[in-house]
Order: sequence, then C-alpha cells, then structure tokens
Amino acid sequence: MALDIHARMLIEQQCTAVCYRAMYCLDTRKADAFADLLTEDAELISELASHRGRENIRAWLGAGRGGNVSRHIITNLHFVDVEEDEAYAIGLNTSLLSTVGYDEPVFMNAKVFELHDRYRRTDAGWRLRSRHSTLIYGPNDWINWTKERMAAGRAHSQASQAPA
Repeated sequence: MALDIHARMLIEQQCTAVCYRAMYCLDTRKADAFADLLTEDAELISELASHRGRENIRAWLGAGRGGNVSRHIITNLHFVDVEEDEAYAIGLNTSLLSTVGYDEPVFMNAKVFELHDRYRRTDAGWRLRSRHSTLIYGPNDWINWTKERMAAGRAHSQASQAPA
C-alpha cells in the first residue's frame, strides 16, 4: 500500500534526524549514543572495514579511537524507497578528520563518501539498519594509508597492554 505524502514526509524527516544525530554522536565521541541509534543487527560497511551487530559496533567505537577530531557533513539525502516500516536513502558525507600525532592539515584530508542507508522502524522509533559507504573523492591512496595507520594503532595498543 502506497503511503500518503504526509506519512512519507514524516518518515523521511524522522530518518534524516537519525542520520544527523548519528553523525553528531560520532563527532562528539558518544559511542553509546551512536550505537543506540542502530538496530540490533545493524551493519556498517566501507572499503576500510565491516562491522556487524550493534554491540560489536559499540565496542569498536569505544576502543582506542582517541586523538581524532572529526566532522561529518551530511548533504543531499535522497529517499529512494519509503515504506511504513523501512526506508532507503542515498546521501553524501563530507568527512574531515584530524589525528593527533600526524602532520596533516584537516582540509587536505577531506573525503566525500556516498552513503547508502537503510532505516527500520522499531518499538523505540526509527533506527539505522545498515550503512554502506563508498569513497568517491579523497586524497590519493587514502584507503591504504588509513589501513596502515589503523594496523599501527592496533599494534601499539596491543604492545602497551602486554605484560612486562
């Protein structure tokens, strides 16, 4: 059954609010608040990594992400499909990231991702079910550089936790 225009607009507004709130939580380092916006079976997928399950995502966000200052700017949300209990939107995310210990001007590290978001209505309201992000613009070789940096950070973290 097709939604009337008012019902569709309300769903789009509520899902947009979830998207904006999620990025605000990332920028303000509120991992628990971010995770609370996800469905239990949520997934975040990018060229860097895949994370599945709200509690796994919560743990990933809460572990060793210090030293980063980020800003996510969401634009051009286009709702492709809206149903009573599910919605699918495509949007753009301009990400600015500055990392302590690295000499990189934040605007030289700007990236633009295309987001494919799926939302689901739950008893608690609309929640993000999945986000697939694809890099469409960024510094040359940013993905490999970031993967190397992430691996170095994990190695440093493991070494600092090893018994003496």
